[in-house]
Amino acid sequence: MHRTPTPVPFVNLSLMHRPIQGQIEQAVQTVLQQGDYILGRAVSEFESAFASACGVPHGVGVACGTDAIALGLQACGVGAGDEVILPANTFVATLIGILHAGATPVLVDCDPQTALIDLAAAERAITPRTKAIVPVHLYGQMVSPRQLLDFASTHNVVIFEDAAQAHLAHREGYTAGSVGMAAAFSFYPSKNLGAAGNGGMVVTQDDAVAEKLRSLRNYGAPQKYIHRDRGTNSRLDTLQAAILNVKLPHLSTWNHQRNWAAKQYDSLLAPLQSQGIVPIQNQSDSGHVYHLYVVRIN
Repeated sequence: MHRTPTPVPFVNLSLMHRPIQGQIEQAVQTVLQQGDYILGRAVSEFESAFASACGVPHGVGVACGTDAIALGLQACGVGAGDEVILPANTFVATLIGILHAGATPVLVDCDPQTALIDLAAAERAITPRTKAIVPVHLYGQMVSPRQLLDFASTHNVVIFEDAAQAHLAHREGYTAGSVGMAAAFSFYPSKNLGAAGNGGMVVTQDDAVAEKLRSLRNYGAPQKYIHRDRGTNSRLDTLQAAILNVKLPHLSTWNHQRNWAAKQYDSLLAPLQSQGIVPIQNQSDSGHVYHLYVVRIN
């Protein structure tokens, strides 16, 4: 008997939103009533809450994840004449962000077992112009913080984390965003923590980096009409921040559910490894938040 395949959407956000729909609608209505659409109250509330969840003191909301990389690198002092090491296996936004900062991207290979940056390959790419490394916490798994910190200390380079797929991922006692000088996050709708449109954030432990970011995102103005930096217009919308504020308290539960589902896939796919279908290796146990579950086909 022939059965018509049942289409399964890659992402079904309505399942996630349905239980909190009323809260989201109320949050949007509150912003509409307050009328603080640009850098409003919900933005500063979300910046504080998300930074705290990452274990750092500062969060600066921007328009998207690409801007978070570009402006974050600039705020960390990376620019023209500098080389920045990044993994070849990443979304193009990582590279574009480095280019927009004015720096030169240097692509290096990845570990085939984890798909994360190969730090031995990164070491071979070091030159006198190397200013920073951008480890991408890909698919929801962090690059080893201890190895990263050793690498940065040995070669005197800045760690700037691309954590766009790793909201609240953790490894070796560190949460994504708490390892380097700063880190970039994306709140694209399909992310583990997604807005109802574009959005991004840089989190940092450095007071000066946070202050510089607030200027760069707002036309280079640390205060109104005082333009000291070559900035841009890249601000997280108050409406998006209000929605993200509603969703943030649920993120840990959602991440746990993703990790549980990944373990079921691991079990079901185990018999196929001999046929060359090999899941990307989880070296972080429950710290992997599985933005994506990825397999290699040999």
